[in-house]
Amino acid sequence: MHTGLAETVKPGLDGQDNSAQFFHAETILHCVFPAAALQERLTMAQPVEHFICKTGVVAGTCNIVLNSLFSWAGNTAMADVPPGALVVDTVITCIIMSLLMTLFISADTRRALKAGTIEPVGQYPLSWRLLRRLPVRPWKLGLVIGFAVAALVTPCILGLFFLFNMTSLAFFAFVSIKAVYSMLFGYLVARWVILRHLAAAV
Repeated sequence: MHTGLAETVKPGLDGQDNSAQFFHAETILHCVFPAAALQERLTMAQPVEHFICKTGVVAGTCNIVLNSLFSWAGNTAMADVPPGALVVDTVITCIIMSLLMTLFISADTRRALKAGTIEPVGQYPLSWRLLRRLPVRPWKLGLVIGFAVAALVTPCILGLFFLFNMTSLAFFAFVSIKAVYSMLFGYLVARWVILRHLAAAV
């Protein structure tokens, strides 16, 4: 918005270029009205956020379907799920799904960067600092995220057993719980993987 105005600045009556003065005024305007500068940065980040949102929704949806199929394949009788089986199922599916999603999302992100669909932008300083500590190789990144999510999700689900004093969980209740966190899990994995590759490209 301000850049367009800056381009229209013409030399003053004294024949001197006033663009430097206008740039100074524009800087003051951004200081006085920080919302304008923030909106400008957010506009720059929109293609990245759109890519993350689209990829996250697809990853979350696929995660729900595949997670449910894995659970059914490991329990075709659809019997009640004891705590031990729940832990094994959650850990395995978290690691496998995280690895698969990371491999596909990494390839998609690299193609988008190469095509210029998205560009690395410095809009996530905190994420940059944290994500730069993660490995860049997709299979390593997928395993790290998978183990981290498994370590976080498994105690939460086990907490339901102790909270409600249950000895087992109905199969459909277990699948329903997995469907809820699978969507969030898929979106977060997509976001972390995309931002990690963007951070590496800066």
